[in-house]
Amino acid sequence: MAISLINKDKLRKTARQAVMKVMPKGLILMYHRIGEPTLDPWSLHVSPKHFQEQMEVLQKLAKPMSLRELSQSHKMVI
Repeated sequence: MAISLINKDKLRKTARQAVMKVMPKGLILMYHRIGEPTLDPWSLHVSPKHFQEQMEVLQKLAKPMSLRELSQSHKMVI
């Protein structure tokens, strides 16, 4: 039994809507400390070099933005 072109389009649209409900529209990263501390017993710091490397990877994989930009983008979607 073949699925008609109209049904395929409806199926794609429904799948896309389901994914958008499940997938996050934004991810917030939090850094406790960026720097070279002399004492960090809980390993909460990230060195400036590693922070820069992480930001470069994020820019390749995603669209980094400020919290304000994220908030405004959600207001436009609703």
